[in-house]
Amino acid sequence: MPPVLAVAEPFKSTGQEIITAAVLAYEIQCRMCDAYSIRAQGWDHVTYGSFSTSLAAGKLLGLTEEQLTHAQGLAGVPNNAMRQTRVGMLSHWKGCAFANASRNGVFAALLASTA
Repeated sequence: MPPVLAVAEPFKSTGQEIITAAVLAYEIQCRMCDAYSIRAQGWDHVTYGSFSTSLAAGKLLGLTEEQLTHAQGLAGVPNNAMRQTRVGMLSHWKGCAFANASRNGVFAALLASTA
């Protein structure tokens, strides 16, 4: 919800748009987690967060299909979280990892909106 609200407020989104974007993010996040577990490959599940939040933000920004595709690329290439964050002695980063992925997803959508 925080990344959805962060985009919705300055762009004056309606309640219906906010709910749609939140459901979109949730569905994408859950379906990616259900489709493939990246844990076994050494990646953290929050990696999916940059994808789900970039699409939710893109929906609120009214991005075109081409811009949404760019947002996915901009979200995915530089934002891969490693599973190491959650093994052994846990760092405080564990609590910030998804927030960082979300921030990067929103940034990706904003960058794509300029294309």
